[in-house]
Amino acid sequence: MASKTDAMSTTFAQLLAQTTAKLRPVVPGQDTASQLSALHYNIALVSDALLALRHSFVQTSPTPADEIHFFREVKPSLSVHLVYYTDILRIVHNLPIADRERATAYLQAQTHAQQQFIERHLFYFQYFNSNQRHLDDKLFIRGASPKPDLLFAIDTDAQFTTGYDYLKAALDASGRVLQFLQDLTHWLLHPPPPNTTPAVPATALTWTGAKRGLIELTYALHEAAAFNNGNVDLKTIQDGLEVAFNVKLGNASRIFQEILGRKSGDTNFLELLTGKLRQRIEKMEEKNLRKR
Repeated sequence: MASKTDAMSTTFAQLLAQTTAKLRPVVPGQDTASQLSALHYNIALVSDALLALRHSFVQTSPTPADEIHFFREVKPSLSVHLVYYTDILRIVHNLPIADRERATAYLQAQTHAQQQFIERHLFYFQYFNSNQRHLDDKLFIRGASPKPDLLFAIDTDAQFTTGYDYLKAALDASGRVLQFLQDLTHWLLHPPPPNTTPAVPATALTWTGAKRGLIELTYALHEAAAFNNGNVDLKTIQDGLEVAFNVKLGNASRIFQEILGRKSGDTNFLELLTGKLRQRIEKMEEKNLRKR
């Protein structure tokens, strides 16, 4: 029988998967109206999801280990989207796109501001990204330490933040914002010719494995920020894999919920890949040893 902690983790994972699957892409080159529409939609979507997450969490009685996991891993993986899209909305709204020189200077100033934010919190940036854990009981348990000194915050609910979960999300979002600024600057300085659409490369590959396996891979690649430094939504990755492998995955979010609920495990395909790769490495090592 699943424990209460396992059930809670499954609920949070389902909420995160459902939300990220619905996020709309925001990329340089879109017309401003489309960008603003997508940004407002994404911010509302994530805000509603965070309210649902709060409602679920405050009804629990987490152990210290559960609370640390929630505020270090679970909540920031959702709130990073709110911080990111809120920042991008401000940048897009204020960009003087009609004047290339002013726009370039504006983007440089925004890039510098993001870099300064990371530098001001470099200790925590390095702590989070090197997967250190020795301060977690001070940073990710409510009331254990004073909240960090931030110049801004959109998360002030004492029942639903330690302050450092927001800082972690904000630092993660800064990396994504920097990539967006870089891409936007490149687009501004090197705009594509008008009335051109990117060519879709032909592929000789057709996915013949189970669709659930490719959906596991899609979610894993998204969580690993394997494309565009994480500045890409789940649907875009799915669309790209469908084109690359001549396959239609359908409602990936629904299938992922079924994967989460299966008794045989939720990462069967990824575990199969890992096992096959290990077998290949072992065979190569044995072959090399025989040659000696």
